Amino acid sequence: MRNHYKRTLFPITLYHTNIRENSVIQRELLSNIQKCYEEKDLPIPDGWLTDNLVTSFDHDELNHKIFESEKVHKIYAKSVRSVFDKEVGFSLEDIWFNYYIDGEYQEEHHHISPSPFIAPVQYSCIHYLKYDEEEHTSTTFHDPIATLRAHSFEMDSNYYVDRWTPKVKEGDLLIFPSYLVHHVGKSKPTPNNPRITVAFNLSITSYGTEWKN
Repeated sequence: MRNHYKRTLFPITLYHTNIRENSVIQRELLSNIQKCYEEKDLPIPDGWLTDNLVTSFDHDELNHKIFESEKVHKIYAKSVRSVFDKEVGFSLEDIWFNYYIDGEYQEEHHHISPSPFIAPVQYSCIHYLKYDEEEHTSTTFHDPIATLRAHSFEMDSNYYVDRWTPKVKEGDLLIFPSYLVHHVGKSKPTPNNPRITVAFNLSITSYGTEWKN
């Protein structure tokens, strides 16, 4: 009889699903997002290391207009709830779009705010609203304690990776802990084929019993 065992401690869960109503969301959002891009009146936020990425991040009034569709909110809410094995209550704290073109990228970052005046969030989401698997780059996630592992034998293990890039397709939705650092690598220059994502943060208000079949 074996008298030893192995445990995997403190795993990080990333949820990956596909929004079947992606075409509905595209009809609701794309025309207004495209208009914002063409007007190019959105400065890159302070601290963002990118060149010409167009984003509505931190433009609350604009985002309220773009994402006012109740239909879109219901689809997102249903998609988020579908991945959890228990009843989850949550509130949408903020939402914005990112418009990548001509090989644009985004630096390593997370979605936890250091400000005590901003509502804390637990989960963040990326919806690949318009995405070309052949031309565009997915999102790469980083091990949050890679630095601490630097001198561990785990770093030499064939099973250890310090970053991971999931394969995604148009309509996919990733849900992950807001503290998880991630970045977007450079895509191919695609002037007539933008990579458009919708990002939003969630504050969990309740986490109840298991779903009943």
